[in-house]
Amino acid sequence: MDYPLINGHRYSYASIEADVNGKKFYGHKEVSYSQDLEPGEVRGAHAQILGRTKGELKAEGSLTTYLEEWKELLDALGDGYMEKAFDITVSYAEEGRPTVTDKLRGCRIKKVEESHSQGTDGLTVKLDLHILWIEFGGKKPLKKMLS
Repeated sequence: MDYPLINGHRYSYASIEADVNGKKFYGHKEVSYSQDLEPGEVRGAHAQILGRTKGELKAEGSLTTYLEEWKELLDALGDGYMEKAFDITVSYAEEGRPTVTDKLRGCRIKKVEESHSQGTDGLTVKLDLHILWIEFGGKKPLKKMLS
């Protein structure tokens, strides 16, 4: 990359377009997600590690959305909304930059938090998500993923 970036713009929050459960979703205030693969350690009768295992893949995230969009998502998911899995696609697009797409696979809502206070900001709802895995930039986290 050339510095400074002259013929384009850096990605910003306004660059994000989210697709939640197959529908374009603009009324979000924050989207946060992470993934880790913590290796296990193989130890014996020595202070040094003898080896390591592949580990266990874990992904999690949250989505803070405005109240009206939360109600739309809730209606779309219907009864049992905390049991239903859906994907979230987050794309970053900006003039002069390549589009980057992250996919949050198999999301389920594990916590809904409404907390409102006095002020001029729109009301929001925070959704904590359980995610099966995340594809950052279209790349799968493991060489061999289960179908």
